[in-house]
Amino acid sequence: MTTKINHHLTWSFAGPWYWEFQQYGGEPGTMISQLKFAKEFGFDCLPLSFTALDAMSGKELEELFALSERSEVGFHPNVHEKFLSLSLDEAKAAAEKWEVSFAKYKRFFSTKITTTGAGAGHRFDRVMPLENKLKILAKNMAPMANVCASKGFPLAVENHGDYYCSDYATLCQMTPNLHIFLDTGNTFLIGERPIEAFEAAAPYTIGTHFKDHFVKPNPQTLHFELDGAALGSGDVELKECYDILMKKSPNPKGIIMEVEFVVPKDSDPIKGLEESIEFINTLGE
Repeated sequence: MTTKINHHLTWSFAGPWYWEFQQYGGEPGTMISQLKFAKEFGFDCLPLSFTALDAMSGKELEELFALSERSEVGFHPNVHEKFLSLSLDEAKAAAEKWEVSFAKYKRFFSTKITTTGAGAGHRFDRVMPLENKLKILAKNMAPMANVCASKGFPLAVENHGDYYCSDYATLCQMTPNLHIFLDTGNTFLIGERPIEAFEAAAPYTIGTHFKDHFVKPNPQTLHFELDGAALGSGDVELKECYDILMKKSPNPKGIIMEVEFVVPKDSDPIKGLEESIEFINTLGE
């Protein structure tokens, strides 16, 4: 019997998708196989871009929608823009494009969040001072944040190993209707201590990439080495993260928990996923 999620929050799955096709059929990357996979393991929803929907034929769209309805697995919008490099007119055009696409595909989306990233740059590049970057991001993300909020699918930006969670907290303070999509593992990518990062992000967090890592410093190569880990078995302190979010996020009961399972080297991905789900089912006990 497959281990399934049995937890009161909304759980999404963001991949990676490189093992399910042997069991679930379909060409790699197809949403049909991903839906079947999500249903079997008890996930409630999946991320879905307008670009992916635009690439489907009318028949494929109808098949996808019908399977989503039957399986009771929904979707949430996921968008990609290089906000730092946009002009304000381009940022407004991107927001208008989101609104048109959302109206076209609204029936597919049942989970109330839109996820995105800053899209370019990082706090340590020498392009411009951090303060200037945050001002540009705030200006350029505001149009999309406002239109997403108006449709009930608020915009949440992921920390993607580019800026500190405290930077994103500042960005949210500068940008009405913008929230954080907290990637628990990406805190390590930029040298943050996870608990401190979670504390900074939690008051603005409406969704997560919930993942774990084993970590090891390598002084010889001046690298901080990461490997994947089944949720709860690594060094991210996910139980503490969950507790912080339940205490400090703006809507704990409505938070979207999106598993991004990084498979440990030389391990069985399905076994690791089932171990991760067993950990999820203990949260809140």
